[in-house]
Amino acid sequence: MNDLIGRIRVRLNRLLTLIISPLKTGGLRTAGTTEGGAGDAAENEVEQARRQLERIRLVSSIFETTDADRIDGYHVQPLGWVASERVERSSAEYALRDEAARTHPEANVLIKLSSTSVSERYVAGVGAKGNAYYQSRRKTTWEALAAHATPLAEVDRPARRWRSDLAIVDGSNVMHWDEQTPKIETLQAVIDLLLANRQTPHVVFDRNAGFKLTGKPATIQKIKSLMARDVNMEYCPPSEPADISIISLAIDLGAPIVSNDQFKDSIRARHVPKIKGFSVNGTTELLDPRP
Repeated sequence: MNDLIGRIRVRLNRLLTLIISPLKTGGLRTAGTTEGGAGDAAENEVEQARRQLERIRLVSSIFETTDADRIDGYHVQPLGWVASERVERSSAEYALRDEAARTHPEANVLIKLSSTSVSERYVAGVGAKGNAYYQSRRKTTWEALAAHATPLAEVDRPARRWRSDLAIVDGSNVMHWDEQTPKIETLQAVIDLLLANRQTPHVVFDRNAGFKLTGKPATIQKIKSLMARDVNMEYCPPSEPADISIISLAIDLGAPIVSNDQFKDSIRARHVPKIKGFSVNGTTELLDPRP
């Protein structure tokens, strides 16, 4: 998102004062105060988590890969070819999605996937007398055309502008970012990051979130009290999965979703910007939004 405050680091001191500074990777970050050798090790873990999540963010932005030259229900605009040498198709698709998202930021599909295999000889080693000996192997190259797919119903409409002042927070997902353990502190950090970026959070929980956070059923008012943050929060309706509530809110309000969920089962979520993030060693970070 162009109008995000780029490259921000938010350091929480002992008085919980927010200090904003540049980040190399963009996005938003709260930083712990560990220093010295332990601080270097912690920072390495943060960097590793960031790189892993960044690749997941890129790969998940490609919602379909196909051998066909079109996608039913969509107008497809070609952007450019990508290639990868892999043996297995699944591995090739992952690599191609990564490459497509990096080289063509607007890409959201891959079409015309194909492969070619050739046999080649290579030096496998050197004999006792210094003579090289050769072996043969198969080399498989996979290619696909990166493209941007727009639903046919939206082709003649102006591109949708997503809000930068509001974010729908998948509370049940975010609270598990730190070691897959539900923590209210993780949610607090994410809310603080959004508020520091002048984005109003609207938090949506599934019906079990209160129990996971407190060990017993809890009302939204109770969670809000524990959170000590004056932001809107709600449970999803009893008969509706949280994903549906979150996606519907995001589309109705034109706001990005803060979640590491891929929302693969939802066609409606394909074009909604998602803000992914992580929490490691007291550091919570949000990446820039991407569909």
